[in-house]
Amino acid sequence: MKYAIYSKKKDEISLNLIDEIKHGIKLEYDEKNPDIVITVGGDGTFIRAVHNYIDNLCNIVFFGIKTGHLGFYSNYTKENINELVDRINNNNFEIENHDLVKWECNGKSGYSLNEITIVNPCATQIVDVYIDKEKFETVRGTGLCICTTNGSTAYNKSLGGPVVDPKLGCLILSEMASINSNAYRSLNSSLVLSNNHKLELVSKNAMYLTSDHLKYEIEGENTIVCYLSDKKVKSGTNKSSIFIDRIKKSFL
Repeated sequence: MKYAIYSKKKDEISLNLIDEIKHGIKLEYDEKNPDIVITVGGDGTFIRAVHNYIDNLCNIVFFGIKTGHLGFYSNYTKENINELVDRINNNNFEIENHDLVKWECNGKSGYSLNEITIVNPCATQIVDVYIDKEKFETVRGTGLCICTTNGSTAYNKSLGGPVVDPKLGCLILSEMASINSNAYRSLNSSLVLSNNHKLELVSKNAMYLTSDHLKYEIEGENTIVCYLSDKKVKSGTNKSSIFIDRIKKSFL
């Protein structure tokens, strides 16, 4: 078993934690081919670590230590760092699986742990929405957000979308500032789809496609295909922090 630490944080607390982890864990340190990746920071750090190891996810278990603002993917803090070290040294932990959205466009593809968005900040974005090859609606507005249940607490929530228990395993489509009038009509509400559905989003004009923190500029009319991937992100957990507790601590 080999491990690596992933962090972009340079504050004193994070640096001290990293040093403490390296002194406590008995495994071999290997950043290229780890079996365990420990992230130190917030959800942004965890997500970047997933993308950094996206080609080897089936062989990696991620552990998140929260030193940032939000920690939905983090089960540990500096207060229980010794428990984390003991669990890793003794291989004594449970695993949670997190869904990924896969997207495909113009021969390119990628994955998102939280969400992808289709955005045009300069002009009205016009998108035909197909579900399993059948035309559902045309959305005119700023764009669309397609997220996982884990991502439901992120940008989707800011758009007024539902917060969904990750165990449900579904795909959520939310509109951004959509135009609804006598001339134009769309659902104007978030749509929650079970994990066997496939979305095809036909954009009528240029746009930006974001995939978590990554950004792609796409010109002209294009089709973006989105669906829940069979690939999962595995995170180690002590089961001391459940979804409802995380919601309360973060928002209430």
